[in-house]
Amino acid sequence: MMGIKKTIILALFLLLFGCSQKDAAPWWLLTSLKSVGNLPQIEPTNTSITYTGNGPASITYSMTIDGKDVTGDAQFSLSKPEAGSFTGSELTISGSTAGPLRVIGTVNGRSVETGLTVFIDSVELFPGAPPNSMDLFENATGSGEQSITVVYPQDQTMIPNNVSGLDVHWKDSQTEQLFEATVSNEFVRIRKYLTQASGQNSWFILDADSTRLLTQSGKQINIVIKGLSGMTINRSAQTKVIATGSEWSGRVFADSYSQSQTSVLSRDLATNETSFTTFYSDATSGGRCIGCHAVSQDSNRLAFTYDQGIGNGGLLNATTMTVLPENPARKWTYASFSPDGSRLVTAFNGILTLRNFSDGSSVADLPTEALATQPAFSRDGKYIAFVTRSSGNDIAFTDGTIKLAEFDSGNGTLSNAITLVVGNGNNFDPSFSPDGKWLLFTRISDNTSNYASLKSELWVVKTDGSSSPIRLNNANLKPMTSNSSADWSPTAFLGPDGERIYWILFTSRRDFGVRLENAQKPQIWATAFFPVLAEAGLDPSTPAFWLNGQQTSNLNLQPSWQ
Repeated sequence: MMGIKKTIILALFLLLFGCSQKDAAPWWLLTSLKSVGNLPQIEPTNTSITYTGNGPASITYSMTIDGKDVTGDAQFSLSKPEAGSFTGSELTISGSTAGPLRVIGTVNGRSVETGLTVFIDSVELFPGAPPNSMDLFENATGSGEQSITVVYPQDQTMIPNNVSGLDVHWKDSQTEQLFEATVSNEFVRIRKYLTQASGQNSWFILDADSTRLLTQSGKQINIVIKGLSGMTINRSAQTKVIATGSEWSGRVFADSYSQSQTSVLSRDLATNETSFTTFYSDATSGGRCIGCHAVSQDSNRLAFTYDQGIGNGGLLNATTMTVLPENPARKWTYASFSPDGSRLVTAFNGILTLRNFSDGSSVADLPTEALATQPAFSRDGKYIAFVTRSSGNDIAFTDGTIKLAEFDSGNGTLSNAITLVVGNGNNFDPSFSPDGKWLLFTRISDNTSNYASLKSELWVVKTDGSSSPIRLNNANLKPMTSNSSADWSPTAFLGPDGERIYWILFTSRRDFGVRLENAQKPQIWATAFFPVLAEAGLDPSTPAFWLNGQQTSNLNLQPSWQ
């Protein structure tokens, strides 16, 4: 603005002193003067629009130059094309995104922008809810108790932007039979009305599109449940869910057991897959029970055991879906792949063995100076962590100690082993962070057997041994929830404030809200991990959420993430 004012003042000065042709103003000044009056204008400016889904939400724009309407010659576009589309100068909102955006108008090669804020206000009536449900709540005159408790998700749970749906569960201590569930942020409000017989628990699933709408338009999602009792509204406290602002990715694998089948399931987190699919099962293994899987980093190779970890080892080439013929001399309980997938380390009867993937043949036994189990390669292949035990067997033991050794891929040997975690209970399930700086593990503080224990908890320790282990309090939730078998996301992601985070998947037998209550059924859960907090010796985890896409009727456990 100051530049334009100076140009105008200079022009007036030249006019007052009567410039001759010889002393005419330079071309750049004349051009500047001409452009001042030719700036296009767009209307309306900095406005908002609300999309409800009940018919189209549209707004018409116009453009002028020097007061002359040039709308017919203008082209209009959006900074977020997915937010809507123009037919001429009329914008129709799609309802697929919300929040602030820019409207751009262009005419004669010159563009001007203005702000537009899109709000979305969605209402859904579940079967049985009266058509006037919204009016009943708006007209209620009494304010009752905080008698409703949101039991899932937990307050301050953190989720990635592309999580494929969000469950909302609550309990009610009163006798409400009509509920208003509101899930909202600064730009989006989703209200659902549903009935429930008195004394019963309630829940619903927010679909993937609605969840993404919330995560992409704001970092804090608020959940409030209201219940109508006569003309009085009872309510819950507000539950806050935090969106990281970034999407996660990678393929997840998990063992799954149903009444009719044992399987290794998989799901791609970066795509629109909303459920796990069968990767390999007893139906394709000749009816043999399979489990204790390990997956190569490229997801093209699978190692597993027959007969729930006590039988022969199996190897699957996932690109051709061919299985190496079973060999009674080839046995293991646990396995871990080298980074390129050409080799794997297996455990059987306390001995670690380096094997070729191509035929499962033994390259060499790896000396560990004690009975060893649960080997785990670092992602760069330079280290192997493993558990040593003094009693029990590979699967069920006490006095677990976690050791870490350098691995020489050239000659296939271990060296410079250090004891990383010892004492304070039974320690097992080692897993390296992608950068190799942290090791997740499971601990049972009273040193009871690790097999299917309800007392297991998640811990983390620095791989250089420079600090004491840290308990993941937020992820563990509370005692007797059986948290174990954790694995890291293959890469780092961005947190809500742009910081580096990892995601962790683990097995837990905790309640899943009201859908799995007092069932002690293992399911896959996810928590965020903040390295900066761990470096400070603080709990680096967040309250965990149930990984969507599982069948709650199945036992789902031992996740691996590639």
